[in-house]
Amino acid sequence: MLILFLKFIYCGFVAFGGGLATIPILYNLFVESGMVSEELFYNMVSISQSTPGPIGLNLATYTGYANGGIIGAVVASLGIIVSSVLCVSVIVRIYDKVKDNKYVIRIMGGIKGAFAGVILAAFLKILKNCIFTNIEGLTLLNIPDYMKYIDYKSIILVAIMFAIISKFKGPIIRYIALGAVIGIFVF
Repeated sequence: MLILFLKFIYCGFVAFGGGLATIPILYNLFVESGMVSEELFYNMVSISQSTPGPIGLNLATYTGYANGGIIGAVVASLGIIVSSVLCVSVIVRIYDKVKDNKYVIRIMGGIKGAFAGVILAAFLKILKNCIFTNIEGLTLLNIPDYMKYIDYKSIILVAIMFAIISKFKGPIIRYIALGAVIGIFVF
């Protein structure tokens, strides 16, 4: 449990940019170390995104539960909360004093760009997991082989959901529920 707690303290300290920034960090900490499978991880991301509360905390709770039951969920959640509270408390005090400094403004511009790249990388990993099936072992060297692993139903669903969400604004749970209903009939 101590390792779980420390991993989430680390995640809370380095996941700048909000909950979505925790996705690639948690992937590295848990999937690449073999603590959870890639499929379970992406299921956890989907469930965490569709449940109330911040995605980072939801992912911590779910990952903790997957690795240690109820106690693991509590330990992981506390780890990510403690580090976030400490970090934000310190940053707010400092930032208030220097927010108009031209170098701080430039630094914040760079951080925003870097954050967009982090989110894009996480998005591409999730998209790959969504639209391809059974692609373990394929590399960029054998891209033509990818064509036989494409899940066209998922691509169509992604496109339809993107179009609907772009046109109609509303609570995200509405679109997640719609995706679940479609999934019952299509997948």
